Amino acid sequence: MNPLSKKGNQFNPDIILDQKTGNLSIKGKSIPLSTDTFLSDVIQWIEQYSMEPSDATSLEIDLKYMNGSSIRTLLGILYRMKAISDSGKYVKVEWTIPSDAEDLQELSQEILLSLDIPYNISLN
Repeated sequence: MNPLSKKGNQFNPDIILDQKTGNLSIKGKSIPLSTDTFLSDVIQWIEQYSMEPSDATSLEIDLKYMNGSSIRTLLGILYRMKAISDSGKYVKVEWTIPSDAEDLQELSQEILLSLDIPYNISLN
């Protein structure tokens, strides 16, 4: 499976997904004008990856801002991480949140606790 790398802009995050290393990274802002257009290949890649994941997967999320559709997409990715974890593979989520985004801090904590996978939430 080939790595997927997408350069972001003021609306879309930088994305690097690598099956060999198990390192998955989503950084920047995620307020795409069309979620389907920008993230469809990312979702497809994650679905394929979940069929043959690395022994250890590290998902790094560092989003300065997300809109509602981005949160739904991110939830889908996190549910895939849960499925990978449930299959016996190691998964850890590193989520960096802006220190002034209290609602996102609470939301991320709630989501990750409910998924029951190792995580670390840090503020910047």
